[in-house]
Amino acid sequence: MDSDIVYYTNDQGKTIKEVKLPGKPNRIGIELLSFHASEDDWLLFVAEETDPVYHTVAYLTKDNGGHWKKIETWVEKCIFGSSEDNTIDKEMIFCSAYANKKSQIRQDLLGGRSSGGNVLQLVSIKGGEIKPWLNNVVEFFMFSEFMAVAVVSIYNIWYKTSKKRISDSKYVIMIQNAD
Repeated sequence: MDSDIVYYTNDQGKTIKEVKLPGKPNRIGIELLSFHASEDDWLLFVAEETDPVYHTVAYLTKDNGGHWKKIETWVEKCIFGSSEDNTIDKEMIFCSAYANKKSQIRQDLLGGRSSGGNVLQLVSIKGGEIKPWLNNVVEFFMFSEFMAVAVVSIYNIWYKTSKKRISDSKYVIMIQNAD
């Protein structure tokens, strides 16, 4: 995908529409698109920028690509924190993103891990507010209304899960070690 155009259908292929993306797709293997579980018009897209060094940028649209909003930079992964039954705030987005946005080390050289003085964090994004939750994140995913996160330490990788459903935590993610 070298183009800044994507094609889609929302009527089972009867018509094909085109959307102009807000930037060039990233070329470092980070998932390009993420879809919302209950809002058909909402989409996350991870593009690339090269100024001052190569890094990624996450964008959000709520109108099938009619308008895009930059929501975070230096991301490795972004997903909607929603569930199909809407028990989680549909506006919630989670990303793993590097903390140092002024790094002189290109993101593609960091290898998706905390390194070079740049910590990979789990952050939540809601209403334009970016809130860091955990450092040294390796991977995370949602299942139903719960979240699992892998965090690396000097000697171990810890798998952490939310104690409660995210919908019960009122925008606070409770994380415990999964021993």
